[in-house]
Amino acid sequence: MKRQFLKGASALLLCAMLLGVAAGQETSAAGTSTTGTSTWVFFGDNHRLQYHQDANGNRIMDFSFAGYQGGGVALPNVPVQATVSPSGGDDTSAIQSAIDTVSALPLDANGFRGTVQLAPGTFSVSSTLNIGASGVILHGSGSGDGGTVINMTGDPFLLLNIGGTGSWQTFGSSAAITDSYVPSGTTSFNVNNASGFNVGDTVLIRRPVTTAWIHLMGMDTLVRDGKPQTWISAGSTISTDRVIAAINGNQITLDVPLTDSFDSLFLNPPGGSIVKYRFPGRVSQIGVEGFSVIAVPKNVDITQPQYQGLSADALINAWMRDVVFQDTQNTMQIASTVKQMTFDSVIVKHTAPHSGDGPADFGFSGTQLFLNKCSVLGLNSNVWPAVAQSRFAGPDVLLNFHADDRGFAPHQRWATGLLCD
Repeated sequence: MKRQFLKGASALLLCAMLLGVAAGQETSAAGTSTTGTSTWVFFGDNHRLQYHQDANGNRIMDFSFAGYQGGGVALPNVPVQATVSPSGGDDTSAIQSAIDTVSALPLDANGFRGTVQLAPGTFSVSSTLNIGASGVILHGSGSGDGGTVINMTGDPFLLLNIGGTGSWQTFGSSAAITDSYVPSGTTSFNVNNASGFNVGDTVLIRRPVTTAWIHLMGMDTLVRDGKPQTWISAGSTISTDRVIAAINGNQITLDVPLTDSFDSLFLNPPGGSIVKYRFPGRVSQIGVEGFSVIAVPKNVDITQPQYQGLSADALINAWMRDVVFQDTQNTMQIASTVKQMTFDSVIVKHTAPHSGDGPADFGFSGTQLFLNKCSVLGLNSNVWPAVAQSRFAGPDVLLNFHADDRGFAPHQRWATGLLCD
């Protein structure tokens, strides 16, 4: 297990990139299986994880909230409303027409419209398929032998674009965090006035980027090719998407822990704050499952057009399972506006190496993402299996994740709340 602690004055800032699982299985030099132990996270007598805190209250966060519906909820099976069979020609319009037909159906009591079923066989797709309505599932007949295969044909393109439109729309008055120190991993903090908030409100907790904090991190002296470089601009904000679970006076409790500490010594002014938001363009209950995708193997620079698998944006409570991609680059891009999404048994295979800057097959910025039994295969392919993007705030979990080449990385500027197994 790897932890990175950055200390300054009274602050202990936790960059929660954890490799392995506390109290999990390790292999000794002799090849025998041993039980790892940790003073930070360990099993208690009640067989539940217990969390140790440092002197400032910082702790490894509870990662169990990652995934569809906030974790611990089985992925649903939704009735079929339309079926598409391979035509022997270009099937793009037929699949999109079926998606559009189901998208026009009314939502049921559980927030679903229905499933588009892809029959067994090989489909040809030459341009992007779009799912932009809540409650629509694209379901193949399995990714294995005898299942559904999608061949990407023509010039490079993105296969699937799922999600809604827009972004968070804040409203009402914000409240300032009044605690001199809010520890990483906590769910509660005090504000100057909680009267404008209610349990169930969707909120953004805003952590300012200040000159003092950048200096603490030692990131104000960067030079590249003899020129000063900017890490994160002072005056920008790192936002965390949460729901209010409880209010007691001016103390607010969130549904999911914070991934980072808020130290007034380095963040004030202006200090941390909380504000309500609406997100009318965010859609939900979209699923993609049960097929394999084959692209044309190409060795192109990451600045050039590529065969890509999935782009997700403005989305909550979604999933992808039992999907295999072959020879896609930068295969999945998950935006910061994606929340509570599960990837289960999603595999990317590379048959050709890539030169130049390495692409990233699982690139994500969203929160409460759960990647289970996913893998990136192909030795010497020069790809990053999974990277967290800039100003990322989890919890995001990679469980039982395997890669033949390279490892995992908080790729850009200040990623917190990532658990890798």
